[in-house]
Amino acid sequence: MATPRTTWPGERDSHRAAREPLVSVAQPARGTYTHSATLTLKYVVSDGSGSGVRGSTPLIDGLALAGGHGLASGQSVNLLTALALGPHTFTVKQATDNLGNSRTARVPFTIIATGSSVEADVAQFVRSGAFSSATWGNRVVALLREAARARTAGQCSATNDAYRVVGREVVTHAGGWITSAAGTILNTDLQYVIAHCS
Repeated sequence: MATPRTTWPGERDSHRAAREPLVSVAQPARGTYTHSATLTLKYVVSDGSGSGVRGSTPLIDGLALAGGHGLASGQSVNLLTALALGPHTFTVKQATDNLGNSRTARVPFTIIATGSSVEADVAQFVRSGAFSSATWGNRVVALLREAARARTAGQCSATNDAYRVVGREVVTHAGGWITSAAGTILNTDLQYVIAHCS
């Protein structure tokens, strides 16, 4: 006759905690986003049939805020005003279960600018009131569309000349027809597009 197996105190819990919590990140995804885009965070921390999730800390570039907002799943992040061009990392740090097992997940992504996204930048700034002159805003859009036509024709020199005209106007009117903060962002995006015309 088989001897009944004794389950010692804590044994069942340690068996349940054989794995760390699972972290699934749908957004951001690895890859590129244009600066004018809005990123809606989407991620899940779960422990399956384990002891349950105690907590986790979402971060972008090591910070718990982006654009003045927290980073809960479902939060929208306006990339134009919240993050700079270039590489970034979204982290779900120390997703921990109730027995102390933890996992950290990281997703790298990059923000870029394109001719179309710079035009979308202007539209955002007009809507937000960062442009105080609608007439000048229309002029900027017209210059950007001129640059886009030249780029479509493969004329990088003409494209970049048009972008430089916009850049000079932004510098001239920063703090007046456009806020200084918006002017800095727009000029940075213009310089990126100029550097990547090919």
